[in-house]
Parts: sequence; structure tokens; C-alpha cells
Amino acid sequence: MNTAQKTPESLPRMIAKLWTNHLSHRRKVQFFLLVVLSNIAALSEIFSLGALIPFIALASDPASIENYGLTAPIAGFYHWNDPAELLLPATILFALAAVIAAGMRTFVLWATQKYALRMSHDLSSDVFRRTLAQPYLYHTRKNSGDLLAINNKTNMMASLFF
Repeated sequence: MNTAQKTPESLPRMIAKLWTNHLSHRRKVQFFLLVVLSNIAALSEIFSLGALIPFIALASDPASIENYGLTAPIAGFYHWNDPAELLLPATILFALAAVIAAGMRTFVLWATQKYALRMSHDLSSDVFRRTLAQPYLYHTRKNSGDLLAINNKTNMMASLFF
């Protein structure tokens, strides 16, 4: 009686194996593009938060805007002498930053979901191709429901990573 059980692999090791053995070069490039896109979206979030502080300061106390070093040259360039004249441009800047950040969040979500679905399709196609390549006796002894369950489990595991 064999009492030794196979220990489960760690998640980092399984991800490394998935990366090296099962992902195509195209999916790896798409992954890195997704990382770059996520960083751009993070920068747009930072910019929208950075636009919030001057907007709130200007909306609450227009005279306090002179405390911000960047606003004095901008006001001088456009000949805005009254700090209240900066409220509309600050509002537009903040709204534009918030819309861009929301658009970037939406685009990153869409791209991530698309990547996960394509990766899931690649993996389940590979599993299905390998299953079909088995000898005839394998198929006569195997329940088709088990094969479908393996394919569904592959899809579920791929979607869990994203």
C-alpha cells in the first residue's frame, strides 16, 4: 500500500509552468502590453487625484490658489487677474482628468477580460487537441463527461488568474 501522496504544487510554480510551457509568444507580449496599459491607467488616476486638490481649494477659497506655484504662471499667461476666473478652467481640467481616468479604467478592464478569454480559449483548445490526439483505446475507456469537465475546469482556472 502506497501511503506517500503527491504534494500539490505551489501557485507561483504553477504560474511559471503555465507561462513557460503553455502560453504562446503572442500572449506573453499581450500580457506585457496589458501591464504597460495598467501603468498608464494608474498614472491617469494619479493625475485626476492631483487635479482634485487645486479644484477643491479654488472652489472653497479662490484667493488660496496663489499658494500653488503652477497656477501663477498660467494665470499670468492668460491675463486672469481675479482668482475666481480660474474656477472654470480648474473645473474643466478636473472633469477632463476624471473622464480620462474613468475611460482608462474601463479600457483596462475590457483589455484584461479580452486577454483572459483569449488565454482561456488557447488553453482549452490545447487541452482538447491533446485529448483528440490520444489513441482510440483511451477514448473507449474514458467517459466523455470527464473530458468535458476537464475542459470546463481549464476555462475556470484560466479565468481565476484574471
